[in-house]
Amino acid sequence: INTLLGMRIDLNSKRPLLAACDVLVLPSRHEGDPAVVLEAMASARPVVVTPAAAAAVDDGLTGLVVPEDDPPALASAIIKLLGDSEAARRMGAAGREAAEEHHDIRTMVRRYESVWEGVLR
Repeated sequence: INTLLGMRIDLNSKRPLLAACDVLVLPSRHEGDPAVVLEAMASARPVVVTPAAAAAVDDGLTGLVVPEDDPPALASAIIKLLGDSEAARRMGAAGREAAEEHHDIRTMVRRYESVWEGVLR
């Protein structure tokens, strides 16, 4: 049974929601750097996003990027991942690896240290 939850504002309970979902879908027209995409990737969940939310997504590897305002493309991507559990698993695993490699707190601290070391020289 598939359930579309719609917009969620209960941010404090995201982890149980992510654990229960098969695919995270963020069809945004405008986004900054959406943390929920990284959280889904870190939770090994494949993502379907638009270019506005795709900064961390490698299309076809860690998730699927679909054109903005294209409901048929959005539906097709969701159906693809729900219908191909192996592809969804691979994308989820690749997303988790990418999130850990590029967005882990230790990695981010090292990057900030490097920037500040350069500034202070």
